[in-house]
Amino acid sequence: MKSVFLKTLDKFKFLYSSHKIVFMIFLFSGLLTFIIEFSSTDLKHKTSPQASADTYIPYGFVLVPIEVQNLEVLDAILGQFGVVDLFIPPQAPGKNPQLIARQVRIIRAPLNPQKFAILSPESEASSLVRQSRPFIVVVQNPNQKEMKFSKILKKKRHVFVENL
Repeated sequence: MKSVFLKTLDKFKFLYSSHKIVFMIFLFSGLLTFIIEFSSTDLKHKTSPQASADTYIPYGFVLVPIEVQNLEVLDAILGQFGVVDLFIPPQAPGKNPQLIARQVRIIRAPLNPQKFAILSPESEASSLVRQSRPFIVVVQNPNQKEMKFSKILKKKRHVFVENL
């Protein structure tokens, strides 16, 4: 009788060890699947969406998109941000460009690197938007902190009246 009991016990031990192996394989595959899923989800969360340009605007300022006349040169020397002077090209040949703004911050558009915008106080934005011509941009030292805007001179109309 003892031998039948031992034989039965040996069968259960074999079944127990085979279930243990199947359980370990199942547990290992589940753990492996969890790790793979977690790491791919983790990578999705780590890649942040592209920063929008409006995240860089301090209170009281606006980003004014500008057209740049010397785009190729500026593209070669300026990174994402910079400090520049803005000039309007002269209307007549031989005249000097007119300074519009000094020491203004410029930002390259994150979605189109060929486009630029300048950081301007809200009060000065309308005078910049009115400009129909592209600006000449001159890169300045970013350590200088003084920002100045020139008053754009309006053309004066002269009316001559002759005595008849």
